[in-house]
Amino acid sequence: MEQVVYGGYRWNQKTSTHLQDSMFLESYGYKVYSQNDEDGILQEIFDRIGTETKKFVEFGVQDGLECNSHYLLHKGWTGLWLEGSEPFYRQIQEKFASVIADGKLKTDNAFITRENINALLDRNGMTGEIDLLCIDLDGNDYHVWDAISRVAPRVVCMEYNGKFPPDCEWVMPYCSNHVWQGNDYFGASLKSLEKLGTRKGYQLVGTNITGVNAFFVRADLAEGKFALPATAENLYNPPQYQTRHITGHPSEFCLLGKGEIFPNGDGTTGIEDFALDAVHVNAQADADALFEMLEGAAMKSSRIVVENGVRNYEKAQVILCFLDRYRMFLEYVYAGSVPGKNTNSAEVQPGGGIMARIGFISSSTGKLAI
Repeated sequence: MEQVVYGGYRWNQKTSTHLQDSMFLESYGYKVYSQNDEDGILQEIFDRIGTETKKFVEFGVQDGLECNSHYLLHKGWTGLWLEGSEPFYRQIQEKFASVIADGKLKTDNAFITRENINALLDRNGMTGEIDLLCIDLDGNDYHVWDAISRVAPRVVCMEYNGKFPPDCEWVMPYCSNHVWQGNDYFGASLKSLEKLGTRKGYQLVGTNITGVNAFFVRADLAEGKFALPATAENLYNPPQYQTRHITGHPSEFCLLGKGEIFPNGDGTTGIEDFALDAVHVNAQADADALFEMLEGAAMKSSRIVVENGVRNYEKAQVILCFLDRYRMFLEYVYAGSVPGKNTNSAEVQPGGGIMARIGFISSSTGKLAI
C-alpha cells in the first residue's frame, strides 16, 4: 500500500516535538467552525495575551459558515467580513441574517486589492485597534497585509504557501486581478511572511498542524508567551491538506440570533432551496464543451446542477477534474437525473474535494441523496 509522507520526515519529527511542548501552539488546536484547527489556536493565543476590543476583520470567508471568526460571534465578538464572490456574499446575507440585523456582523462584497483595502476598511467604519485580522485571499495575501494601515490588529492569522521549506523566501508577484487556479501559485512562503511581520512589528508565534495558516502577535504583546526562536525554521509545519478536522454535523446557517433557531418560525431556515440559485448544465454536450459550460456556471453561482445523466466515463472524469479545480469556490455540485427528464443516476464522487459536495437526484423520490 502506498505510503504518503507530507513534505518530509524532518518536518514530521519537528511537529512531534512541538506537540510535547506547551509553548508551541499545535496541541491547542480544535475546530468549531474554522476550516481546520484555527478556532482552538486562536483561543489559546488570546488566553495568553488577553482581548481588548473583541473586534475582527476577515477576508475570503466564502459563505461564512467555515471561517476563523464565525465562532467568535458566539463569544460576543463583532466584526467585518469582506467577500469577493457575489454568490457567496448573497449566501452570507441569508445564513447570517440574524447577526447582521443585530449589528454584530458587517459584510461587504468587494474584490480586495492592495490599492482598495484601506478604502474598504474606511467604508465599513473599521479603523484603529482590533483584536484579530484574518487574511485568506489565495494569492495577494502578502501584498494586502503589507498595504494595510487603517486597522492595527493585535493578532494576524493568514495563509502561507507551505510548498516552500521554512528557510526559503518566495512571494507571488502582485497581480491586482489574480484568481487562484487550484495550483501552487499563491501567497508567500512562511519565511517571507515572518520577515514582513517583523517589519510591521509582529512576531511569528506558530502555524497550525495542517500547514495552512500562520499566526502573528504584535511583538510587544508576545514577549515571553510563545515558543522561541520566533522563526519560520522553528515554527513551520508542512502542508497536510488531506488532514481534515470534523466536528458534529455540517452547518447550514448561523445558529446565533434572537433566540430564533428557525428564522421563519415554521420549522424552516428561510434559506432558499438549492435549485433556486443553481445554474443548470446539460451533460449531453461533448466532454470539452461540458468543461467549458461548467466553468461558465462556476462564474455565476456556487450551486450547479448537471442534468440528463453523466454515466459516460469520459464525462464523469470531466466533472471530477472540474471539482478538483473549483472545489474551493463551490457549495454544491449535483450530478444525475432530474425528475421527469432522465431516469439515470450517476455514480460520481468528488475526488476528495473539501468544500464541494456532489449529490444525486433520486428518480424515484425526486429528492436529493448525498
